[in-house]
Parts: sequence; C-alpha cells; structure tokens
Amino acid sequence: MELAFLLIIIFVSSFILYLVSRQDFVLLRKNISLSQMFDAAIIAFVIAFFSSRLLYILNSQDFSLFHIIKFFHLIKFPGLSLLGLFLGGAFALYVIFRKSRALGRIYDIFTISFMLLYVFEAVVRFFFIGPFYLPIIFLVLFIFIFLFSIRSHYRYTLKDGTISFAFLLLVSFTSFIFQFFDPERYIALAPFSVEQIAGIFLIFATLILIFINQNFLKS
Repeated sequence: MELAFLLIIIFVSSFILYLVSRQDFVLLRKNISLSQMFDAAIIAFVIAFFSSRLLYILNSQDFSLFHIIKFFHLIKFPGLSLLGLFLGGAFALYVIFRKSRALGRIYDIFTISFMLLYVFEAVVRFFFIGPFYLPIIFLVLFIFIFLFSIRSHYRYTLKDGTISFAFLLLVSFTSFIFQFFDPERYIALAPFSVEQIAGIFLIFATLILIFINQNFLKS
C-alpha cells in the first residue's frame, strides 16, 4: 500500500515538474528544454534510489540487502532513506547541469516539484511516533512552506538555489529527529546513527550555503 501511494506521489510530482518547467523564463533563456528536464528527472530517480537504499543499509547495518533480488525487492524487503533519496537526486542533477548557470534555478524547480515525497514520508513517520494531531500540524505547516516556495520562485524573492538549500536543511533536521524513533538504526557514534551524523554535517553545511547564496556571508 505504501509503495502504491509512493508511485502516485511520483506521478503527481512529475506533473508539477511539467507545470513549473514548461514556461520558466530562466530555463527558456538558457535553452533548457522540457525534455531535458524530464530526462534529468529519470536519471535522478535512478541515482536517488541507489543512494537511498545504500544509506538505509549503512544506517541499519542490514548488509544482507546487498543481494541482487533483496536490494530491488522493496515490497518484501522495504527500506529507503529519505535523506539519501534527496542527496542522490541532488548529486545527479549537479552532474547533469553542472556547466549550466541555471543550476540553482533547476534545483529549486525539482525541489518544489518533489516536496510531496518528503511530506508523504514525514506524515507516515509522524503517525508512528506521536499523537494523531502531529501529522495534521505538519500538513498545515507544509502548505505554508509550499506556497511560500512557489511565491518566492516566481517573484524571485530569494536567490536561485536558496529554496533547495533550505529544503535540504529541513530534510536533514527532520531525518535527524526521526532517527531517534527508528528501532532499526545502528549506533555508529553514540548516541548517533550514520544518517544522523550525515544530518548534522548537512545542517551546518546548508546553513552556511544559505548565508553565502543570499550574500549574508562572503564566499
């Protein structure tokens, strides 16, 4: 059931990607077509899956999943890392568009388009770790975040790339918190798991990148 919802969310997110990308002035000016965006999305999905699965395995120390069938059989052997998913996708997009001066804009477009993946994972986890009203509060908060991101994107309130950095900060922080409630996590450096250690690094790194990107600090 969870996998079915995930596939639906990916479809909806892809449609949002189409809507946001098709008439984006920056993409048009940089000669980045809609087909290029979707080609990049497919490649990013593949890389994101591998990085998500690998970080989950490292975090849980379940090395039996390094099996050609178990690795890909999510229905019988579930387990993905949300943080690994977004890191893998971000890496793939960087490799594909690293020579483009619209890289920050592209990151923001993909971030806005695939925020629903984060919401789905976060709501599922909230249901298991707290009172019933926590998912409702989170959904309301997410609506404000999503609307603010859309408004900032189209009105250029924030510099290109800042939305993505801020979202990665949010994912890193919530992943860090959620890990304390994960019974499968492996304590790599007490009291933190592998994913939490990565999250701590990313929290500080993204904060610095946000300040640099907004010219609050000199790079």
